[in-house]
Amino acid sequence: MTSPNKAIDLIQSTLMVVEGLIKFRFILTIILSFNIMKRMSNYSYVSGERVIKMKYDVYAKAIWFIFSKDCSNGLAEKNILINRQFKHSCKNEYKNMIENTPSIGSMKENTMSLILLFACMIFSIYKTCDNDLTSNDVRNMFQKIEQNPIMIKFSKKSVFTEKWQSRRQAMAKRSLKNKFEYDWQSELIQGTSINEFELRFFTCGICKLARRENANDIVKELCRFDYWMAEKMGATLVRNQTIADGSPTCEFNYHKTEI
Repeated sequence: MTSPNKAIDLIQSTLMVVEGLIKFRFILTIILSFNIMKRMSNYSYVSGERVIKMKYDVYAKAIWFIFSKDCSNGLAEKNILINRQFKHSCKNEYKNMIENTPSIGSMKENTMSLILLFACMIFSIYKTCDNDLTSNDVRNMFQKIEQNPIMIKFSKKSVFTEKWQSRRQAMAKRSLKNKFEYDWQSELIQGTSINEFELRFFTCGICKLARRENANDIVKELCRFDYWMAEKMGATLVRNQTIADGSPTCEFNYHKTEI
């Protein structure tokens, strides 16, 4: 027969276990609620449809880590105090801009996401400077970025192969079907040989982002960067019109550079 003391100990132990389970359940509920709220904050609604927003993820952090110092160095001639507070403000603006921009798909599905992140970095610095940067200031930033070894290595890709053009063709076809607001809808037009092709864009994510962030004054400097990229790819770029200029399309005509 169980003694009264043992019975009391058993009851107390049971109560402690029950109390522990209640606390665990309470903590778990808070954690789950936080995760749900975090996911909810990652999208908004437009005309009743859910719009997923971009994330400040490892790709976004990598863009900032690799290129933000080049941008700061490019502003050395500008009368701006490039201190810790300035850099912190730029980074916060960059993070907020990303998290308020609709997603255009995962990085695996749409590599143009990198371009959109890159534009967010440039525009966040522009906004932190109270939109006081000139085209020449932005050009100086790009000159520093062009000297970055990682950018040089990233830009050297072979686009005059059946494999690359086939993959780019598939991406262009997907872009015409999706409903991503900030995506680049495009088509790839084959040339007379593998050594030439045209990329025609009907929408431009950078231009839409520039309009939203009141950065139209510098958007053409981002367009100018395409010529440097083409050179690193071993190509000559001929482009007579851009959406940034007010034209309905951007027409990129690529020809393999003769060695």
